[in-house]
Amino acid sequence: MKKSAFTKILIGVLVVTIFVIIAIGLSRGSNSPDTPDTSDTSDTSNKLDDTPTSVASQGLSYVINDDGRSYSVYSGSCKDADVVIASTYNNLPVTTIGDFAFKDYAHNLTTITIPNSITSIGKEAFKNCNKLVTVTIPDSVKTIGQSAFKLCGSLNSVTIGSGIKTIDFSTFSRCFNLSSVVIPDSVETIRSFAFENCYALTKVTIGSGVKQMDGFVFDNCSKLNKITFNGTVEQWNNISKEKYWNTEIIATEVSCSNGTVKLK
Repeated sequence: MKKSAFTKILIGVLVVTIFVIIAIGLSRGSNSPDTPDTSDTSDTSNKLDDTPTSVASQGLSYVINDDGRSYSVYSGSCKDADVVIASTYNNLPVTTIGDFAFKDYAHNLTTITIPNSITSIGKEAFKNCNKLVTVTIPDSVKTIGQSAFKLCGSLNSVTIGSGIKTIDFSTFSRCFNLSSVVIPDSVETIRSFAFENCYALTKVTIGSGVKQMDGFVFDNCSKLNKITFNGTVEQWNNISKEKYWNTEIIATEVSCSNGTVKLK
């Protein structure tokens, strides 16, 4: 009897010990560092995605477009002098710089980095950004609105991408420090006053794809003394040119790939 009672007590102690060991193991497992931490429930849906090559400026405003699949960008509360636009926002592409997006930007905008996701720059998007010094418009951009860079008085360097077909009315009007410009072969139409009153402009290269030049394109570009056309003399003569397209310039001829044309 004594042996049987001892055996029962021993079994009971073993059972209790086993339960304690299991309980301790479960407790440690629940606190394991390998267990994902799900305690952070903060909303990250509106956090800004970085551009592929640089960190996007904070404070810019992104507005969903009508298609529901892309965004337009505006200056918002951004205070940067060197602005970098994100290529994506909320996992959707940023495709448009909106109308008036940076017009009269109050923070002395000097440079703007435009990602390859942008296909359209709205009208007056950078009008009167008079500290803006340099602009590179990527090949992805297909349209630039009227007066997009008008009155950018400090602008001295512009690279126009090969996606542009039309340089719209007054796009670069009154960019007083712009000394030269290359219009790519993709451009077919140059609208009135596109470069009027660019007082420092001395050299212009016009792409071979141009078919129409409206009046007063280079109005009062009083230092413009060299015009180069990438096409032939025959192509130049076939361009539809409105009266006064070359008002008040000092260039007397156009250099083409196979000769020169005297200007009237």
